[in-house]
Amino acid sequence: MEKLKDPRVKHAIGTVEALFSRTLDFGLWIVAYLDTIHKGRRKTYREWKRAVGEDSLLSSLEYPLIKRMIAEARRRDYVAQSVRGLSAWPELTAEGKKRLSAALFWQGNRKIPYDGRVYLVAYDVPETRHNQRDKLRTFVRGIGCVKLMDSLWARVSDPGDEIRAFMRAERIFGSLIVSSVDAGQKMGENSVAEELLKLYDIKKLNEMYSTWLKSVHSIPDHIDLLEYLFIFKDDPQLPRELLPKGFLGVKAGEIVTPILQKILT
Repeated sequence: MEKLKDPRVKHAIGTVEALFSRTLDFGLWIVAYLDTIHKGRRKTYREWKRAVGEDSLLSSLEYPLIKRMIAEARRRDYVAQSVRGLSAWPELTAEGKKRLSAALFWQGNRKIPYDGRVYLVAYDVPETRHNQRDKLRTFVRGIGCVKLMDSLWARVSDPGDEIRAFMRAERIFGSLIVSSVDAGQKMGENSVAEELLKLYDIKKLNEMYSTWLKSVHSIPDHIDLLEYLFIFKDDPQLPRELLPKGFLGVKAGEIVTPILQKILT
């Protein structure tokens, strides 16, 4: 399937497979990325195909695979049905942009409101509804909650409204309790905030950002952005007040956020 040309591209293929759980979402990324990077280019399908061929990562993939991704996205109305027909440069619809941002858990960079509290989430879904329990657990983890124990999670901003809306939309029947404690409250020898940093493994995350910063180009290329997003998906995006001094995710975010904002919004 892939025509691997160098170690960096080979590693990037693994990153793509880990970052995107569905090839459809990778297809949406390709459309959004090329549309942003090639602003001002003639918007014909021939030019789009040429742009794919010029990209070190995309050119390593079999083109029919990319074509199938875009066709599937178009069938689902995530890629616009252009009045010029299928020969037009692919562009995401509003729903396509919404789905892609959700797939990458992208909501900007460290702008989460912080009131000095940590919110605890407890839910109970009947054991007989295994699919609903799994779906809810995946969603709760995806919005940045960290697991304290079975069905008990924590986050530094109130996730109650998000979870309730998801449960309604997915018709998940069960109970939900959201409470909060002061972030400075002691849990044994450490504060609640300090325990959260351990659970989120901020030290390991900082090491990953450090490695990325040492290799990123002065103007991040396609692979740089994907490698960043791979790290970002495990970043709880804690408020700066809680982050350890010198946390490198802040510096990394300052480099790529202006580019990613254009691609994902």
